[in-house]
Amino acid sequence: MRAYDATNLGTELWHSDASAADAAGNAVKFTLPTIANGKIYVGTRGNNTGGAASSTSAPGEIDVYGLKPN
Repeated sequence: MRAYDATNLGTELWHSDASAADAAGNAVKFTLPTIANGKIYVGTRGNNTGGAASSTSAPGEIDVYGLKPN
């Protein structure tokens, strides 16, 4: 996940790779982030890398960005 300055898309404001706590789960094909109430919601496969659903400790999760204070 990345955030850019709306007036200058060449300026990156934030990215989720900067901190391990902000890292997203594994992507789900064709899933779009949803924005509501100043937060971004992203459905992921958790730590499931494509194996059987019972092969991981978190087969799915919703990552929410925008919860931490600025």
